[in-house]
Amino acid sequence: MLSLKKYIVCSVDTVINNAGVLAIALIIVIEFTCRPILTSKFFSHEVDRTLYQLEKKGRNQNIVVIGDSVGHGIFTGWRFDQGTIATLACNQATETAGQYFFLKRFFKNNAFPGAILSCDRTPFSGNLEQNLTENYIQRCFTNWDEIIELFLVKNDPVFTIKMIAYRFFSTYKYRLHLQKSVGFSNSNIYTGISEGVVSANQSFGIIQLFSKHFRNNSEESISSYFVDKILQFAAMHKIPFYYLPPPANDDSIDAQALISSTINDLKPYTSKFDSILVLSKLYEPYPSRYFSDGVHLNSDGLNKYRSNMQPIVDGILATAKQRQRDNISQAFNQGLLIFTSFGQTDLLSWSIINDSLMEKEKDGVAVSSLVGDPAILLPRVNSRSTSREGKIIVKISFHSSRKTKARLYYTKNSNLEFREDQSVSHRVGIGQNILYFIMPEKFRGGSLRFDPGETNDTYLVTGAEARLVQSTLLDHYAKFVQPQ
Repeated sequence: MLSLKKYIVCSVDTVINNAGVLAIALIIVIEFTCRPILTSKFFSHEVDRTLYQLEKKGRNQNIVVIGDSVGHGIFTGWRFDQGTIATLACNQATETAGQYFFLKRFFKNNAFPGAILSCDRTPFSGNLEQNLTENYIQRCFTNWDEIIELFLVKNDPVFTIKMIAYRFFSTYKYRLHLQKSVGFSNSNIYTGISEGVVSANQSFGIIQLFSKHFRNNSEESISSYFVDKILQFAAMHKIPFYYLPPPANDDSIDAQALISSTINDLKPYTSKFDSILVLSKLYEPYPSRYFSDGVHLNSDGLNKYRSNMQPIVDGILATAKQRQRDNISQAFNQGLLIFTSFGQTDLLSWSIINDSLMEKEKDGVAVSSLVGDPAILLPRVNSRSTSREGKIIVKISFHSSRKTKARLYYTKNSNLEFREDQSVSHRVGIGQNILYFIMPEKFRGGSLRFDPGETNDTYLVTGAEARLVQSTLLDHYAKFVQPQ
């Protein structure tokens, strides 16, 4: 009996002594389990949604738009014929620091755009001291590089510690949503501000006062620092940066002064970098009837502004799209040649399958099919020719009379059992198409089958070429031609 009591007492003591460890372990399990669920389910505002969408790869738009809520309203839902736009403009509360981090996340998962376009009233204003900074910056931008960079530029340990807390504790990050799910919430989810509480950002701690003193003595604002980083990055990678000033209310002298100040602050960069273009001549104040409030355009204002700017932005898009194609073409041409087939003699040596037909044409061969979509066997890739590091890219030139989708199948051996899960696809436009198919890293040799379209049609194929391209040449440009 004494042994049993002693065992129970020892067991209780062991549990008590290890309760802290068990609690920490339980918290870690809960946080890691809840993080992906909460991240995909709860969105406080447009910043949350934009960051979630940026985790997806393969967007690869031709132009990236950054800016404040005015730019967000102008470009959201605006469609273009000459290309596609990634609208990363969100809210003025993110300031330019948030815009810079948006760009970094876009560049990580997508190819470099052909241009960056800013539509922002006050890109040089802000030191991350707004009442909404916590909800739009500290709670959202919690990658380690973002935390470290803001720590170095803001010099506020308390600010940084709060960002780290948001990074590690997803239940803290989404606490307002969790509160609302059980029936109450002590703050507004969109703003993060408690109702009835003065919204001014009040920081009277010694560290905060020191940080504020340091910032007040600095020659540039935090936003100016990040404007410089964005423009330096664009210039270094030869990505054109356009500043498109949004219209200001002609009844507001202050609103017009903000735009004029931004244009003047950007002028020194235009003389320093050829890739920085300020479209100041397009700036035009609008009558107050075109605004839903002091700064945001209403539907009539959007229609007026978009109709005026459509040809300008379409021209920028067309140039940006061509620049992306030139970049991948340049990388491809530097690769090691594996095979090339041009002219009727080379092309007629290809094999056809799926009851396909091949006929001579002036500039190549016409490929069609009696039933279904046509298919061609390209020259086989010998694994000995791909021993170097890099990726195989296959370039195919052909003409199509309709919009469709082309697909390049591959096998790792000599058999001809092609499957869709081992293929790369691209959209096909009407007219001449030059497509670059980047093969996956695991493909180092085998058979290739090219289907120029998904419809029973005739396609004029003019050439094909395969090269082994170094990965370093593809880091920033090759994502543009990944499977669609």
